[in-house]
Amino acid sequence: MIKKIKAWVNALLNSKLVRIPVKWSQRIPLPGFHGMSLYAVLNFVITTFTKSNYGMRSSAIAFKFFLALFPGLMFFVSLIPFIPIENFQTNLMEEIKVLTPASIYMVIEQTINDLIHNKHHWVLGLGGVLTLFYASNGIDAMLSAFNTSHQIDKRRNPLKQRLISLGIFGAFSVFIVIMLAAITYGEVFVQSVEYKKLGSFMQILFQLGKWGTMLLSMVIAVGTLYNLGNPQITSYKWFSPGSSLASILIVLVSIVISYFFTNFSQYNELYGSIGSLMMIMIWLNAVSYVLLIGFELHTLKDFQRVKLEEEKSISI
Repeated sequence: MIKKIKAWVNALLNSKLVRIPVKWSQRIPLPGFHGMSLYAVLNFVITTFTKSNYGMRSSAIAFKFFLALFPGLMFFVSLIPFIPIENFQTNLMEEIKVLTPASIYMVIEQTINDLIHNKHHWVLGLGGVLTLFYASNGIDAMLSAFNTSHQIDKRRNPLKQRLISLGIFGAFSVFIVIMLAAITYGEVFVQSVEYKKLGSFMQILFQLGKWGTMLLSMVIAVGTLYNLGNPQITSYKWFSPGSSLASILIVLVSIVISYFFTNFSQYNELYGSIGSLMMIMIWLNAVSYVLLIGFELHTLKDFQRVKLEEEKSISI
């Protein structure tokens, strides 16, 4: 039976259905990868993941970030009532509704609405402590997963890694606050009279600039994570193929998962509110996978070696 399966797989690999796209991918160089083809990059990623137990590690990262999600949400949202800007809370609530999948928004709407409009000092304090603990645990787990890469030979002291995790959490906290403020003010401008006076071309340009800035900020954030997560880094690369690809894939994965859960309502009818929690877990797991893939490409040191391995590989 096994011999038949192997024979069938070999026949499939040698068929025109597979050979044509493979040869096509071998001729397409990817920008930023020093001439490496699409085939070489995909082959490198697949080979890396077969050598490392990233499935279990991405699940562990997703679980730890899931634990940090709710106290983190509680902490950041409880900060909002203290912002002395007129209509800031209302506009932010509308923006959260737009950005959040309907199934998740139904679960968190009442809680977030209360936290955004009412000051809760004890929630702020408790949420801050729990967020600091659980979020640093999640970041620490991700840094540990980065260190399992076969490209990394150096290991950090656990205490130093914990301090770096806290530093990354602090930097990302400031980043999230700035992004929330930018999104909110952008939405306020969209609803303003000045925006409506703009021509169609300028409105489209503004929207492209808005989402382009968010994507650029995400690339910088991911690049920061990769730079600080590499214990043997010699030079900082804020923009790299790995961080750029990871940022784009995070956006695409988020859109696909959101579309699936929003349009396949039977899923929520079957699981109820638990379906939203499962969606968050699936999203976190997928994002963890993407970040691990991006880190491998970000830290890829010997592009020429991978190109030579591709040339030596058996042509299909």
